[in-house]
Amino acid sequence: GEAFPFSVARTYWIYGAPATASRGNHAHKSQQNVMVAIQGIIKVALENRKGEKELFELNSPSRALHIPAGHWLTIHFQDEKAILLCHASMLHDPEDYIRDYEEFKSWL
Repeated sequence: GEAFPFSVARTYWIYGAPATASRGNHAHKSQQNVMVAIQGIIKVALENRKGEKELFELNSPSRALHIPAGHWLTIHFQDEKAILLCHASMLHDPEDYIRDYEEFKSWL
């Protein structure tokens, strides 16, 4: 396997989200993440600093998605049994989050 692009400071998972639930809806100023769907199908929408948008489908534990800092993140659970495993480069820091999309656009 490939080496992680950062040292992991925190690992957590998101599960029990209703089908078609949207999570995330934020950006990080400094934190990087690697996400893996360990069960089910999860779609991840990213918008970078240039306003370019990409959609990724995580549908196998063998695939991971690296999310650099400075990306607006939206996570769409496709079924209620989906489990998303997340590895973060930092401990939880509320100051690192941008939770307002307009603030994200102006931060860029």
